[in-house]
Amino acid sequence: MKKIFVIFVMLLTILLSSCTAVSLEPYRSADTLGPLHLRVGGGFVGGFSSYANLSNDTLLDLGVFVPMASVFAGIGITNNIDVYGSASFSLITNPVYGASVKYKFFDRFGLKIAIVPTFKYNSNNNNDLGKYSTYGGELPFVLTYSFLNFLYLTGGIHTGYYKVSVYESVNTSYDFLSYGFFIMPEVKFFNLRFSLGCDLRYYESLKYKLIYSDDLNYFQKHINPFLTISFQF
Repeated sequence: MKKIFVIFVMLLTILLSSCTAVSLEPYRSADTLGPLHLRVGGGFVGGFSSYANLSNDTLLDLGVFVPMASVFAGIGITNNIDVYGSASFSLITNPVYGASVKYKFFDRFGLKIAIVPTFKYNSNNNNDLGKYSTYGGELPFVLTYSFLNFLYLTGGIHTGYYKVSVYESVNTSYDFLSYGFFIMPEVKFFNLRFSLGCDLRYYESLKYKLIYSDDLNYFQKHINPFLTISFQF
């Protein structure tokens, strides 16, 4: 019980210290909906903080895990193209908005391959916490194997670019790259779809050296789990 309390306090501290963040998209599978078919869902996503303390030539604690709630919706445009939008929320940041286009270019023997270019935006105008904004995008390359339209297993790699602007007494900005891979097993019962997954993420600044506080573990710096439920019709 004591360990659970310590973990809860640790996660809450990370969340409250994160002023601008980026969420993950749980619909990054390679299967598409079909023309005019819809998918709506929501759940828990493990986002990451895009805010870091900038001091001289270093960025402190960039990409630290941030728990968020997320809702999303998508519509099929053609047999191979879907369009999605999302909004994610933490306790103190303004919503993180996302927009994606999923393009499936391979579909044989139960294996599907797609790319899912995604744009993300978040801004925080709370004077007590400072004013920040983050915008950028990612390009996931994903493979999904489906069995009897019931079980799905998705894996993929992703790379992204983000720019953060800090509006304080002296305006500053920095940009960084995010890259890694993810895995996402799913189960579909009729129109309900349960998605459980995890991202492994690393970060690189184009200009500054990244450093982390000694009390942060590997999970907090690089692991981003998610769990969502969606409805397709």
